[in-house]
Amino acid sequence: MYRIIFIAFIFISYRNFGQEHSTLFQSETILKNNVFKVLEYNPTDSIRFFEDYPSGYYSKFDKLGRIIESNHYSPFEINGIWQANMFKNYYLYDSLNNQIGIVQINDQMEQPIRLLEVKSFDKLTDSIKIARLSESFQTNSNFVFENIQKIEQIPFWGDTLKISKTHELVKSIKDSTISMHIFYNENGLKDSTIFRSTITGLNGKFNAETVTKYTYYKNENIHTIVQINYQLNNTRKIYAIYEYVYLENELLDLVMSFYSHNNVTRISKFKYFFRQK
Repeated sequence: MYRIIFIAFIFISYRNFGQEHSTLFQSETILKNNVFKVLEYNPTDSIRFFEDYPSGYYSKFDKLGRIIESNHYSPFEINGIWQANMFKNYYLYDSLNNQIGIVQINDQMEQPIRLLEVKSFDKLTDSIKIARLSESFQTNSNFVFENIQKIEQIPFWGDTLKISKTHELVKSIKDSTISMHIFYNENGLKDSTIFRSTITGLNGKFNAETVTKYTYYKNENIHTIVQINYQLNNTRKIYAIYEYVYLENELLDLVMSFYSHNNVTRISKFKYFFRQK
């Protein structure tokens, strides 16, 4: 159940092509398949895509399956020609696998460091000490030091209510408007989920429902996940559809997204580079 809930929240946050995609990959899957690099691109016009974004969108991983480098673009126009303007992100970890630092760099800029932040976890005081640059791109930027007290995490979900052999219901402790119905197939695998919540948008609050359906390979690894997001007011209206297609080794192969407000479909394809055993 927890894997399905985790996936549902990630899908809700994954909106546009070219965003940071590393949240779609679990470290254990990366580790199991000896992946050291993931490349994301648009397969509908890959030639044009790589002309605009020469390095694609990529993430690199270490031998423990942790992300250590990724990139993104902040395009700008010069004399009517768009420049890719790529930034690289580097990630640092401590001996306990806590991500303790991030450095964002653009080698083409006069001041290449855009972001620098380092964290230290203090077990005695249960706090996090943070050192970061006060301003991006500034040659005279100083370090700012913060000490943040950890806040005890209250469980998000309550107890699971078993309605039948193939149907469970779980409700949020933090928000009474949030609930999830989980349905299982004859093999005991998740067949579908219904996630309900109240969302505050540009036009005020509205009730939302996300229906997610799963199919599997013969080895019971996930093959496809189709997520349909509905807006519930006086009518039940689709506002987004996402389809995730997985390879048999559990790596993500393709993401397709459709948005009803502008009738736009986006596709992301993933290519993998493997570390030799």
